[in-house]
Amino acid sequence: MIQLKAALNHAKNAKRIAQKVEVGHLTRNQVTPARNDRLSLSALGELLDYTVRGGSGKYSTPERLIGLRRYLIAAVATLGRPDSILDISVRPNRSQWLAEDRRLDLNPAGRVQTKKYRAVLPVGDVFAEWLNSTTDWFVCAHRRETDPATGESSLRQIGLDSVRSAWDTARDHLKLPAGWGTRLLRHSVATILANRGINPVELKIAMGHEPIVGTTARYVIFDPSYLVSFQRLVDELFDELSRMAPAALIFPSAR
Repeated sequence: MIQLKAALNHAKNAKRIAQKVEVGHLTRNQVTPARNDRLSLSALGELLDYTVRGGSGKYSTPERLIGLRRYLIAAVATLGRPDSILDISVRPNRSQWLAEDRRLDLNPAGRVQTKKYRAVLPVGDVFAEWLNSTTDWFVCAHRRETDPATGESSLRQIGLDSVRSAWDTARDHLKLPAGWGTRLLRHSVATILANRGINPVELKIAMGHEPIVGTTARYVIFDPSYLVSFQRLVDELFDELSRMAPAALIFPSAR
């Protein structure tokens, strides 16, 4: 239906039809059954641990799963939609990672905000360490390389457009709810935070449901009290996850 409406609008704009054709239809919410599947924090911990242990299959070695591990860490830290997580970069000209202020802008410089608003979020120790150790795209693969002259090893980071293959393999291996993509992580972490008493307004802001706009936004995001409830609870989640899957939250050594 979306494609049909787009085609009709294009035809009108190209003057191939005389007037715009209005198509009546049910909304996506009206035709999509509600799905209440969520992952518990222990399930998230098991998923993180899996990215370190690996399993059987092409996409289930720890080396192949590093991109998924990075995605999981970002999903817990930001509640981001899949596209916004894959769009996180520390490249200076994108103005996303404000390291000194410990703020991450999910909306890179030059990108116009849409109805799916991308928030600026405070960043705790775990996520900050990974961001500071990242060279460009946060969700990336690692390739170990050795300098033939010195013999020193380094990690080359290669940006990824998707973690779908790794996610599908992990979902099937751990018997997570079928049919879900990585958006399940956003819903799950938001539910965990809600159950732990996060300020409802802060949850809406963090998820991009209640944007802060205008000149005020330039100053509010640097206030120490900005999303303080969100940050405290996310720090608690990482603290508990570090006990469930300690190796998963430590940035890999080049050796």
